[in-house]
Formats: sequence, C-alpha cells, structure tokens
Amino acid sequence: MSGLPKGFDPVIHVPSRLQLVAILAGVSEAEFATLREMAAISDSVLSKHLSALAEAGYVKVMKGAVNGRQRTWARLTHRGRRAFNTHIAALNVLACLAGANVAGE
Repeated sequence: MSGLPKGFDPVIHVPSRLQLVAILAGVSEAEFATLREMAAISDSVLSKHLSALAEAGYVKVMKGAVNGRQRTWARLTHRGRRAFNTHIAALNVLACLAGANVAGE
C-alpha cells in the first residue's frame, strides 16, 4: 500500500479540527464557548478552524441572540459526519498497518 488510505481527510486531520469534529459528532450542536473550552483553544483559533470546516461543508455555523447577547453555535452536517466516520476508518487502517509492522519486526 502506498500513500494514505482511502478516506483520509487532511481537512479533518488537523489536530484541533479533529477534536472539534469529534466533539460535534457526539451532540446535535454546540455553542462556541463550549467548543472553545472543550478544545482548550482561543476564540480566534476556534473561528479559523470552524471557518475551514464550514468551507469544506462539514460544519454549519449559526448565529442568534439569547437573552440579548449574540451567540454562535456549530453542528456537523451530514457530509461532515460521513467525512468524520470515513476519516476514522482510514486512521484505523493506518493503526492496523502500524501494528502489523511492529509485529513483523
């Protein structure tokens, strides 16, 4: 096998994005502040990664007012959920290859 396995997604694979997508995969949606705290990243870094994921069609970002304050939420799209599941499968293929290589030494 040469190269990366089918389904490996470089957009999702960036560590902070992988973490964000994993968080969003477990919920229907999450508020910006919750994502920031769970991923332990700054507002600007979170905004940048959400924008990249939204540009790829993986995340939908919504804005609205709650109690007079502007809030931002994000959710995985169907495309994003499929891409995440496919990426995880590709990572499993890599992990199995690594295990086979270690066992063969």
